[in-house]
Amino acid sequence: SLAFVEDGVKSGSQSRTQIVTCNAMGSLTFHDEACGFEAVRRPEHVPCVRPPDLCKAIACMPPYLLQYLDPHHAALFSFPSLDAMQKLRVQSTEICTLDLSFRGDYAVLGTHDARIHLFATSTGLPVVTYTLPSSPSTAIALVEPSRWGNSAIDAPPLVLAATADMLVRAAALPVEAPIRHGHRQ
Repeated sequence: SLAFVEDGVKSGSQSRTQIVTCNAMGSLTFHDEACGFEAVRRPEHVPCVRPPDLCKAIACMPPYLLQYLDPHHAALFSFPSLDAMQKLRVQSTEICTLDLSFRGDYAVLGTHDARIHLFATSTGLPVVTYTLPSSPSTAIALVEPSRWGNSAIDAPPLVLAATADMLVRAAALPVEAPIRHGHRQ
């Protein structure tokens, strides 16, 4: 797996980009644009098993990096320091896909029982679980409402899921959904 990460540090007029790669054994390598994308850092290995086919091993949205550990766990690390923050657990069937939300507020884990589990990155606690009406997800994304200038866009979070039956599902979460407020209601 690999993740393209813009570090937000401006050098001149452009941001610097890093590529973070993860091999089948879970070892991470950082490649930096400033060094011609040569490997610049190889942190200590985090023990994990190989993720299932089509499942990313890592997802990165600063200030977080999410890594697949085993069929029921993913680890949340601070980025770029890689300090261990949370261990996320799904009690249902095995994880088949993972991602971080667009702003990094939520870790999103898809499981083989066609569920999408949302966890708050700030606490590691589960926020809500949604069941897809068809097969398990092969890729998922969650986009939270955003800000343009000083005014917030009044829109619900949007979940996108590509499923094993080759459909793309999109759903706006209800306004009263716990994710809208960042905690359970």
